[in-house]
Amino acid sequence: MGEFNNNVAHSNGRYGLRIFHNHIPREHQCKPINYDSASPDYNPPIIAEYKNLIAYKNKRNGAIVERAGAIHWINFKLADNLEVGMEMSRVDDNKADGHAKIIGGLVVGKTENTEEALDKVSPVGVRTPRTEWFTMNNVKFYNYNWNKAAGMHTCSHCWHDNNTDSGARTVTVSGLYFDSSVQKRVEYTTPFRTIFYDLDGGLTGKGAKSWFAPNFKHLIQPECEDKGTTFGGIVCDNTV
Repeated sequence: MGEFNNNVAHSNGRYGLRIFHNHIPREHQCKPINYDSASPDYNPPIIAEYKNLIAYKNKRNGAIVERAGAIHWINFKLADNLEVGMEMSRVDDNKADGHAKIIGGLVVGKTENTEEALDKVSPVGVRTPRTEWFTMNNVKFYNYNWNKAAGMHTCSHCWHDNNTDSGARTVTVSGLYFDSSVQKRVEYTTPFRTIFYDLDGGLTGKGAKSWFAPNFKHLIQPECEDKGTTFGGIVCDNTV
């Protein structure tokens, strides 16, 4: 891929940026993918950087990738999108954190230039994958404060019969900021099991290496606290 930088996408019928079906960048792009680093045919991943996208007033997503390899979305700014700001559906190429990643970014649910269609829906800033190995750093959330709008949704496309994953998947986050205009940080969606590992406490408020999990009664232990509707789950300290 060449350079992707300083693009603007707005008022599209569905997506501002859609990477479909996948982008799995490797050192030898035209050769088969070989995951065995000890093999002479090993084809290592390389990072593709998408930078500084501005996407607003799209009828579904500001940005979405269906299957991500070593993809970095850097400093995206998204606002007034009717369903989701940023969404990565699957991360299942490079079995390690730090490959598929959102780095920096700003998601705004509703600006002063709102419209009737946006007032009727319940968008979210980020929707997390239905697989492991997704990382998100330094994203700021503003103005998700009407209907059922929230900062994040979990498990992309898991509502669909062909995609539903019944397991708990871990998302690693750091440097997240939620303005007081965000009425709920996480809205859990099918199958209601995603676990957030918070490296610095920006999501949980519990400090470094803390945890955010769905509200199941058996998880309410002395190390954990039910944060109710404001957070949308329970938070646990780093002793868990």
